[in-house]
Amino acid sequence: MNLVKAGEKDNIFLYFTAFVLASTISFFIFRDTNFILHSLKEISFSKATLEKTDIHFRANLAYLVILFISLSTLINSFILRYIFVGQKLLTPHIRSFFIVLSAMIFPSIYLDVVRHETSFTTYLLSFGFISTLLVLLAQRNKIREHSSSNTISVLLFSFAISVLLSFIAGLYYETTTINKYILVQLPLFIILSITGFQFSNIKKCLSLYSGIITIISLFMLVFFILNDFRYFRTVSGSLHLLTTVSITVSIIIRGLSYYLTRFLHLNTQKITVPFLLLSAVFLWNTTFPYYVQSKDVFELANPANAMMNVFNFGKIPLVDFFTSHMLSEQWYGLLYFFLHGYDGSMDFMSYSFLNDIPVVLLVWYLLQKIFSNTVYALAFILFFPLSGLLFFKHIFICLAGFIILDKALNNRSTFQIFLFFTAIAFLIVWRLDTGIAFLYSLVLYLPFRLYTSPVKFNYRSIANASFGFLLLCCILVVFAVMLRGPEYLMNHFLSALHYVTRQQEHGLHLLAWSDTHHLYFLYIGLPLVALGSALFMAIQLKNTTDKSRFFLWQYSAFFLFTFLTNFQRSTVRHSFLMEMDNLLMSTFVLGMMLFIIGKFSDVNKPNRSFLLLYTGSFISIFSIKYHGISAEAPLNNLYKSFSDKTNLYSQNNKTRTIADTTFMATSVDSIRRFLDTNISTSSTFLDFSNTPLLYYYTQREIPGYFCQSLQNTVGDFSQLQHISKVKSMDVPIVIYSNSPPGWGDKIDDIPNMMRYYLINEFIYQNYRPYGVINQKEFWIKKDFAVKDSSMVSGIKEISNTALHYRYSSSRNAEYLLKTRPDFLEFFGNLKSKDTLSIELIFDLTSEFQEKPKSIFAFFHISKPENGETIFVHLIDKYGTRKGEYSFITEENKHDYVVRLSSLFEWQNSDVNGLQISGMDKNNILCRLAKDKRL
Repeated sequence: MNLVKAGEKDNIFLYFTAFVLASTISFFIFRDTNFILHSLKEISFSKATLEKTDIHFRANLAYLVILFISLSTLINSFILRYIFVGQKLLTPHIRSFFIVLSAMIFPSIYLDVVRHETSFTTYLLSFGFISTLLVLLAQRNKIREHSSSNTISVLLFSFAISVLLSFIAGLYYETTTINKYILVQLPLFIILSITGFQFSNIKKCLSLYSGIITIISLFMLVFFILNDFRYFRTVSGSLHLLTTVSITVSIIIRGLSYYLTRFLHLNTQKITVPFLLLSAVFLWNTTFPYYVQSKDVFELANPANAMMNVFNFGKIPLVDFFTSHMLSEQWYGLLYFFLHGYDGSMDFMSYSFLNDIPVVLLVWYLLQKIFSNTVYALAFILFFPLSGLLFFKHIFICLAGFIILDKALNNRSTFQIFLFFTAIAFLIVWRLDTGIAFLYSLVLYLPFRLYTSPVKFNYRSIANASFGFLLLCCILVVFAVMLRGPEYLMNHFLSALHYVTRQQEHGLHLLAWSDTHHLYFLYIGLPLVALGSALFMAIQLKNTTDKSRFFLWQYSAFFLFTFLTNFQRSTVRHSFLMEMDNLLMSTFVLGMMLFIIGKFSDVNKPNRSFLLLYTGSFISIFSIKYHGISAEAPLNNLYKSFSDKTNLYSQNNKTRTIADTTFMATSVDSIRRFLDTNISTSSTFLDFSNTPLLYYYTQREIPGYFCQSLQNTVGDFSQLQHISKVKSMDVPIVIYSNSPPGWGDKIDDIPNMMRYYLINEFIYQNYRPYGVINQKEFWIKKDFAVKDSSMVSGIKEISNTALHYRYSSSRNAEYLLKTRPDFLEFFGNLKSKDTLSIELIFDLTSEFQEKPKSIFAFFHISKPENGETIFVHLIDKYGTRKGEYSFITEENKHDYVVRLSSLFEWQNSDVNGLQISGMDKNNILCRLAKDKRL
């Protein structure tokens, strides 16, 4: 709703100014926000928790800022419309003035956010922006009496005088705080501006202010010249060097300006041809006729173990097992083994290229819509070298859902709406993160669509489609219940829900290894550009009749909203730290290019659209992409694909896998032989080394719901579910760790014995160390007898292990003491031993004679200090240290906890005391709590 009428240019100006003002306000509100974790909702030992980083708040802040800026822009636009249009103050000069001021604010804010010293400039420009609006509103009657150019001159002169005087005040009173400068400058600016508008002849005011500026400027100039001259003579004793440097720099600057001026006169062809030639060097990717075996034993477990579950054990996806990437990495394998028969090989990976087909079809559909020219669409697909980055397939598949949504909004039939609901469900089942990104983007896109192109809803069709879709879902659920039972399904559903909602467990405390401007550009700059562009398109599309622009900008808005809703996932884990910036960048670049094409081209000019999309995408990706760029070009790899077919004649024609025999011999063969020799085909093992592909290589059933069984089992609930599953199966063997220790033993630098502490203690209580096979440490059940141990080597004795809880200790203690879960049984305070040692020693035998198998130790520190590291050692009756725990204290945290039973030494050594070091021994109390869950 418009309060008053305004032209198109005025509307754009008002919304742009409102957006700048909203961004400025959000900067001041969220500038000092930190992500310190204050409390937990469950026990957590993730990397983020250890470093006291609140992943939930960090992820939600992205949405909070977007929502705040959007609502603030809307409110500001009404206020500014009243000030400028309602009070008839909007002239070309005033409009230009605020546009220039707004353009200066953004870089200053951005540089301040990326931790450059621009705080004073940011505050000065921001408050100057707001105070100028107040002056215009307060003096609106006086301003109408003068020309807009004189009005701007008064404001600028007043601003200049206030800044100069505030600097002089700061110089004499030696203040270095921004607030004191602002408190001097802003009142001066407002007083000088209001005073200036009181002059009947504005030129007299400008003459007076000009004289004041001249006097102040000359004073400061002379002051600083004399000061610098005295200092320079004192240090160097000569002015020759200064003169020489000044003349040389002047000549260089003049020479550069001459050549830059000539360069700017180059035509479009000379600028774009180099990019086209450079692009032609890069090529896209296609498939190869065979699969070269990978040494990866972690990521490949998702598709491979899914194949084994379906064909070897008759399990149903989602119902009986879960993979994080779901059907997108299963369907081609299911197709391959359905056609060729299941043999437990990796041959199904030769069909993985099928995932590219729907992406290419969607790319073709989009390019046809953009260019309305088959030749241009084909040329772009074949020759654009960075297609894999521009059309990033894991997220680009969302376009299929958007196409169906667009048809549903235009058609509004029961079938189209039902198809849309089905598309949402399919995208979620296809790939969970893709489906959720699409679902979240609808929250932003649907209001945008309804605002720019009102839709008359057919509520009857919506009701019928909803009923049909819910009926279909109910039928599928009832069918699953009939097959597996309600309790079985509910446990698996809760396990999946627990996995996908545990951001704190999956999160990383850092977003990048180095704090560069690229990081802030991705998380602050690009979202602001995307949000601003979307608001601009909404304004423009409200009254447009251009169908081609409408199409391009609707698709642009969808991709930008997908970026805005998807980029928060990188605040959890898939960030710069994991080199996943391409996941976010792709939809942003595509959305912005469609926005630019819609502004400067149309479907009737395919050559211009092609040039904009090709060169613009190329330049954008090279400008934004931080991590290494891998060119993927179809023609080159297609040629290689045909060329390499000759290699198949030297391979076994019964397989499509080029096996790595060395890898199999050193990592798999002996393990498979040991299992086949010593346990039955119905028995299996428990993987605690994060090498889940071993289940597929040995064709043993996974004792759990997840294909990546250990890594996905985060949190107490999932661990207890996993333990319950293991208990229900015959699992005589545990692959406990890698030997020597590797990445799988401490993902994110968190030892498995800490992150999966319940499973770890279950292993301690029921299994014993046995030996090393294929660089894996094997444990066996305490009553299990090995038949053939010929492939086993000796195992290293476990001793003096250590767990470092850092800041997680206080958060977990606060959670446990506050909630007092019923699985804890608290003992009294431990008694200390009287010794001459400076360390405090607690006597464990004072509370119990037999050690509990699962136990926490709580420490209450009366006077904690920030940053102190407290060490807790297990000791025997002779005072020998058996194992170590540590945590870091904070001034406002008095309670801390460690899990004593997480160490092997607690379970298998003669421990009767706790030795505390790192602080005053009269300042700490300790009590134990038994965990009754195991």
